[in-house]
Amino acid sequence: NGDAVPLIDLGNIDPAKFPRSVSSDESGKLSGDTLKHMIDLADAGKIDGICFAPLNKGAMNRGGWKYPDEHQMFAALTKHKGFFGEMNVIKEFSTFRVTAKRADKRLPLTSMDAERIVGAAIYEQMGKAVSLRNPDLTVYLELLSRDVYFSVEKIPGPGGMPVGVSGKVACLISGGIDSPVASYRMIKRGCRALFVHFSGRPLVSRDSEDKVRDLVQTLTAYLHRSRLYVIPFGEIQREIVLNTPAPFRVVLYRRMMVRIAEALAKREECWALVTGDSLGQVASQTPENISVIEEAAGLPILRPLIGMDKLEITDDAKRIGTYETSIEPDQDCCKLFTPPHPSTRTRLDELLSAERALDIPRLVTQGLEKAELSEFIFPG
Repeated sequence: NGDAVPLIDLGNIDPAKFPRSVSSDESGKLSGDTLKHMIDLADAGKIDGICFAPLNKGAMNRGGWKYPDEHQMFAALTKHKGFFGEMNVIKEFSTFRVTAKRADKRLPLTSMDAERIVGAAIYEQMGKAVSLRNPDLTVYLELLSRDVYFSVEKIPGPGGMPVGVSGKVACLISGGIDSPVASYRMIKRGCRALFVHFSGRPLVSRDSEDKVRDLVQTLTAYLHRSRLYVIPFGEIQREIVLNTPAPFRVVLYRRMMVRIAEALAKREECWALVTGDSLGQVASQTPENISVIEEAAGLPILRPLIGMDKLEITDDAKRIGTYETSIEPDQDCCKLFTPPHPSTRTRLDELLSAERALDIPRLVTQGLEKAELSEFIFPG
């Protein structure tokens, strides 16, 4: 009947010689030869059109068909001199508009010229009406020096900057929800991340370390390569517990972590430290405690999450793929020896007095000497 679509079998494919999903010089040559035969049939008036799946450009090139893609091949073999391209429309539309951007101002066509030409072609071929104010479909054109790219849909990407353009930062990462998100936000702004994790070992198991390795592997998808230092912190925590007042323990832990992380950061040529602090979320993140913890650092401490609440941070964790790992139970060093009533408004003079009972240079050296380095690559 009139709606039938003829299928042509050239009998030139041996399934044993051309296995599925395997590209080769032979399969590329066969694809080009078959497409050329279809075009010859169309030129001879024997068929009205051609329907085919996307072709493997690399295989076609290796098989002797030296065209950037099948559209260029079509244009060359049919001696087509006008505009051409591929357009996939996935939704019904009645009205449309064309919006063009010209990257190279030396082009003889202006953006408005391109909009008029493409708009006229769509109108003539499809009979759709133009609506500049409220179109059902917008065709976007990007005019480059030699090529034109076009699309009918804009899908927001993650945004940000290329990794590495903003230098390297040392990200203090736990097994929780917040610090992986803070690390991701700095990666998004173009920073290369060095990860530093403080483990409660030897007083607790390696559970938190295994969990952090999974998190770092996930984040490495945004970096390609990364490095993780694990610091066994349990013995240092025990010394703090034995020699300082209980209410100050949490802040003293953090100050010691900052000193050790900063030493690693300087060794690795990082320009800042990054933490997952969110203002007022826990005892160590009150304004007073944030201030006295920062006093222990010489490098800047960046806090990308400082104004975010837990729901916002959790949404980000789910979006970047770290949430499911973060909520797995573990033995976190931050929960080790936590006092029942930690100080939330610690004064610097109180901390400096308490730290006189500690051999800080020795403890920093101990942390550095026991640091364990792991390297990650994406894909893992």
